[in-house]
Amino acid sequence: MGSSRVGIPLLGVLVTLGCATVSVAPVRTTLFPASPARPPTVGAADDRFGDTIVMTPAELAAGGVEALYSYALELFRQERYGRARPLFEQIGRTPSAPDSLAAEALFLAAECTAALGELSAARELYNRLLQRNPPWAALRERLLLRLGHVLCAQGLEEHAAAYFARLRQQFPRSRYLPLAHCGAVTLPSSKGPAVLPKFAPQ
Repeated sequence: MGSSRVGIPLLGVLVTLGCATVSVAPVRTTLFPASPARPPTVGAADDRFGDTIVMTPAELAAGGVEALYSYALELFRQERYGRARPLFEQIGRTPSAPDSLAAEALFLAAECTAALGELSAARELYNRLLQRNPPWAALRERLLLRLGHVLCAQGLEEHAAAYFARLRQQFPRSRYLPLAHCGAVTLPSSKGPAVLPKFAPQ
């Protein structure tokens, strides 16, 4: 009776019956597969390092603030709020950033915070911006609206109504008046956090 060989694959090891040979079949040839090279982009940090400062103070002082703002705004538009927020905060703390750009960046950092469901922190950020001297009219208009929205989401409708009334009084022709009510806010539920109505960044 002739001997036959039967191959049995077992967890990446091929054992051949009928002889003493054991051969290992590699899963892949390298530990880390090569990835295609990407051209470097201003502020394009690896997504694994969300807390990495992507531009040095020297780069920001040399006019990189606008480039970083554009990158953060792109992340914001892609609804990548956790990645955009630290960039907006960095711009807001940068001495070389123009005041209007720094204030807008801090507003968008607050927007990211609200979108991430951290309503108390967002409310504090909006309030801090509103107390600044002077908040630009366009920014004050959006701050009054957002403070009302956050208070609605927190179940404080009477307080929210006061902010909406201030918005109507100070900006009677505001394009945001149709959103100045608690019905514009999707309240928090088991499906997720509150959702504030969206409007385009300035």
